[in-house]
Amino acid sequence: TSSGSKGAAVSAMKKALEGQQHAIISIDPICHHADMMAEGIQNPRDRMEFKVELESYIDGAMEDLALIAGVVDKVKLVRVRRSPASGHGVEVHDGLLSKDMLSQWVSPESNVPVRTLGDNSLDMRHAPTMHAPAVRSRKLDHLEMAKLAMWCDTIFVTGGKPNFDVEEPFWKVIAERFKTGEVLYMGRSCGSILAGVWQHAKADPENLAGRPGLGLIDAVIVPHAGTAGENPNVPKDKGQLIRLAEGDSYKF
Repeated sequence: TSSGSKGAAVSAMKKALEGQQHAIISIDPICHHADMMAEGIQNPRDRMEFKVELESYIDGAMEDLALIAGVVDKVKLVRVRRSPASGHGVEVHDGLLSKDMLSQWVSPESNVPVRTLGDNSLDMRHAPTMHAPAVRSRKLDHLEMAKLAMWCDTIFVTGGKPNFDVEEPFWKVIAERFKTGEVLYMGRSCGSILAGVWQHAKADPENLAGRPGLGLIDAVIVPHAGTAGENPNVPKDKGQLIRLAEGDSYKF
């Protein structure tokens, strides 16, 4: 989808989630954005713009998490994956995060307060309020993440900045299982870009940081079509372009 759980995409997302039970939510694109802000943005005006964008990404993630957890009450467990570009390792939370905790978790300067949640299950009856307690985060290596990729039946990737290593075992397993119909892939904005053959960003007009996508569909996905958020410099030599308007979704 271009804008997540809004417009016509809502019914499409609900229908796609029917019968799914174990979801992993990748907030990696939000972490990539936060890392960029921490490491390379010095101009105060640019930093303010990045902060506004970060807030919008977090708000979007909360909307989608609420839909996934609140509408599809048969989802048994949600895990949130964080893999910052700064190289601090992959971390996973069992359960959902409040907005404040999600904001803390994506910040390079902060960590989510640690609390355990009993048997590590998630009571979905409380999920629509998004106040499910944070649980102990676990740092996982690539092999462990690949095992999680084998376990889930749904992967949702949030909006943010694309910077994925699709050769990472987790993503290779997701791509393989998608092609055999074993896992549902859903993505918002940046997450939709990742599903295509090439990762691109409006903030990279010369496509210097572009890299291959998962290739779940043989095309370059362009979200936010017809708005100021559309990337006008998408490389034309990487494949067919599929432009997604706000509120639209593309099923493949």
